[in-house]
Amino acid sequence: MELKKFKERYADHKDINSDINILIRHIMGDVNITPFLELADSDVKRLGKWISRHLKGEPIEKIIGYSVFCDCYIQYSKHTLTPRLETEMVVEYAKEFIGDKALSVLDMCCGSGAIGIALAKHTNARVVCADISSKAIKMCKLNAKLNNIKIEAVRTDLFHNITEKYDVIVCNPPYISHAEYDTLDRMVIKYDPKLALVAEDNGLGVYRRIADCVSDYLHDDGVIILEIGYNQGDAVRDIMADRFENVEVNIDYNGNDRVVIAKNIIRR
Repeated sequence: MELKKFKERYADHKDINSDINILIRHIMGDVNITPFLELADSDVKRLGKWISRHLKGEPIEKIIGYSVFCDCYIQYSKHTLTPRLETEMVVEYAKEFIGDKALSVLDMCCGSGAIGIALAKHTNARVVCADISSKAIKMCKLNAKLNNIKIEAVRTDLFHNITEKYDVIVCNPPYISHAEYDTLDRMVIKYDPKLALVAEDNGLGVYRRIADCVSDYLHDDGVIILEIGYNQGDAVRDIMADRFENVEVNIDYNGNDRVVIAKNIIRR
């Protein structure tokens, strides 16, 4: 069957075309996707099943088991969060700070390891990935091996098992409040782990815990880069302003608060 004929089945779902292309490349490799691409009967059957699952809400990344994040192939499971496009901003800000220097990086709340692995691939930094979930740590190690990247991985509740100071700390922590969690898209609730999403204190609990002891784990001239919720810029800036001289909030592609960068620790 030609691809154009197959796509006609989903004419009422025009926004699914790019997802179909992703699934085709997963099956057939790096093929030239044209309307006249010939699909084998077995491929048509498999695509139909996957698209049915996707239309019921299952993310493409969970169906095929991976996505491309900052030029890295990152695999996922039900125990790890699928990073959004906005999370790549954390990587870009960290790369800018690291430059060509051989700095040390701690990827806190690493999940699948996407941020840390991307930094290890694109910089000369030594990267340590840390997470409270043993299953996330296992996936992080698998992804590092998949990308032929060397990282260290530590299971820890934030800084509890961290024993050194770093030049850069990056973190995409849980930041959704319990009340907001109930309003999330059903795909997120069903397919992303609640542990990686929800935090106490109206979603700010992890930021407060980080701020309380970050000075013991970050060099004086280091930087911490945090992903935040779309409306948490002022709150997280205030939390970090008690510990850092310079704190800035950066917006994402949609104009929402997304990344807080803090530098120059205040030593008391």
